[in-house]
Amino acid sequence: MWVVAERTRRRLCRAGFVALCVLPTVCVAGWIVAQRLPGRAVAASEALGSQLGARVTIGALREPQPGVTYFDQVDITDALSRRKIAHIDRLEVHRVSSGWLVRAEGANLRPQGDDLWRLLAQCIAPTAASPTLPVQFFADRVTIAGGASSASLLQCNATLEASQDVPRLTVSFRLPGPDRSPPIALELARSANGSLGIKLDTHDAELPASVMALVAADAARLGPAATYRGRGTFDELPAGVTGQLGGRFAAIDLAALAKGALPAELSATGAATLELSAAQFRDGRLIKAVGTLRAGPGTVSPQLIEGAAEQLRLVGLPETRRAPAGGTIAYEQLHFDFTLDAEGLRLTGRCGGAVAGTVMTRADGRASPLLAEAPTEIRPIPVTALPRLFSASTTIDWVPATKQSQWLLGKLPVRDTTPQR
Repeated sequence: MWVVAERTRRRLCRAGFVALCVLPTVCVAGWIVAQRLPGRAVAASEALGSQLGARVTIGALREPQPGVTYFDQVDITDALSRRKIAHIDRLEVHRVSSGWLVRAEGANLRPQGDDLWRLLAQCIAPTAASPTLPVQFFADRVTIAGGASSASLLQCNATLEASQDVPRLTVSFRLPGPDRSPPIALELARSANGSLGIKLDTHDAELPASVMALVAADAARLGPAATYRGRGTFDELPAGVTGQLGGRFAAIDLAALAKGALPAELSATGAATLELSAAQFRDGRLIKAVGTLRAGPGTVSPQLIEGAAEQLRLVGLPETRRAPAGGTIAYEQLHFDFTLDAEGLRLTGRCGGAVAGTVMTRADGRASPLLAEAPTEIRPIPVTALPRLFSASTTIDWVPATKQSQWLLGKLPVRDTTPQR
């Protein structure tokens, strides 16, 4: 039998204690301390901010096991406006064989203007430090707060990937309620020429204006109760947006839409529904729109009725000229079909219970016409009539130099007078 000296046994025991107890304990303690060093959270914030093109702050970071990282109290701020876009209580990041899985808890969006849109576009920008593998994002609920209304998005899923070197971001979510239709889908893709492709399909869901305003700030002007259902496809080019849109805008607040956009003497109230059979855009300008507008009951200023009769070649009631200054007239229905293109505007009155061709009826219980088609008018109404109407112009020959007319002239259809070769 091999006999070991007492001194040697002591040395072996001490060496085993150091190797098997002290060193592992020191390593674990060091690893724990390293996980809590503020420098790691700062480095992670900078890396995530570089990916998003935004300023990111992380309250705490820890790795409970290899391949899993928790980011607590994450704030995302727009790099240009310095406004906070989002706060997330916890981001749980898993490294898996198929890429990265990210789960968010307590996600709250507080976007203003186009802050969120810039963030989404940056995720698929060619210069972004894109991850080498797909990233999948999950959140059971995302709360949108801001403005006069709030909303919640449920079962939010997003995937960031590259297909044939083209970055693509697909987002889907549901709205609260018993709706069993497919989730609302949004897709952003950056093409080889740098243009941004956008696809939106709400299926049968009614998308609130507060959610639409996340990527289109002007949607907030439709009113807090407004919704959209339909689909659209766009390409964001240097010259402007090109694409098409169809569907229904419901519960549009006419007063909110007119506030700050029209002269004070042109006022209207009531809830409106706009159904677009088709709307085509090219280089930021409307090419053609076909649809139906319904509104009422509500009130309208006499000046707006007079302007519509004069500029849109409609027949208006003479009594509107006797209305008191600053007063309004109650209407029951506003209902007409329209076609708008470079040739002009064509209106067809559709008010129910009234004579054929009635565009607007008075709230007198008899469906008396307030505005109606002129019996002999068959020519398209010139496109320039719209900026004259919404600028409260009293002339039918010139377009006034106002902000309203300048904006409209840049968006409405125009004829191409370039000689054809």
